[in-house]
Amino acid sequence: MSCIVTSLTFIFLLASIGAQAISFLTSYMVVNRYAPGLHDGIFQRCGGLAYFQNSINAVGSFMSKALDGSVKTFTNCYWWNSDLFKNDTIPLQLCVVFSLASVGIIGLIGIFFLISLVERFKTKSLNLFLGVLTTLNTLILVSIIIVYTFFYAKEAKITPDHKSPILYSWSYWLLYAACTGYLLTTILFCCNSSKSYDD
Repeated sequence: MSCIVTSLTFIFLLASIGAQAISFLTSYMVVNRYAPGLHDGIFQRCGGLAYFQNSINAVGSFMSKALDGSVKTFTNCYWWNSDLFKNDTIPLQLCVVFSLASVGIIGLIGIFFLISLVERFKTKSLNLFLGVLTTLNTLILVSIIIVYTFFYAKEAKITPDHKSPILYSWSYWLLYAACTGYLLTTILFCCNSSKSYDD
């Protein structure tokens, strides 16, 4: 694989993982102009700066004070807080499961990508395997987008009409960017000329 293709593969892969990580860790995916409670993120449940007044306590750790007066720490805002996950709707729980699967796949991609770098992308079967992994991860992200778009909003009884418009946040659109990046990475892995490989 040429240096240019190798560099592009590395750039697209890192950009895609970065976009996905930001999307997973930010406060919300879907909001509604007349229902600000509809703001649950994939891993984060406490909402964005529009709904919380951020403050720093005496110890110096990050804390958020909700409009209702309840205090949320940085840690207990995430899905791994058992009370949060237990009370999540089924679509949100599905998104968490899909997301954990995606994180596992990213781990595999990282391991085999490093092996490929050492071998200078000369092993065709390894490149194809990486292409399969990036494709699988893309399908998982698409599944998350579908769940948020067609099931999460529906269960929250929110319909996209002129009276109650759904507003998709930048966290939501970042998943589309990640999907595009993974697809481009897959093409670079799987559609190289035969000269890129050793016989």
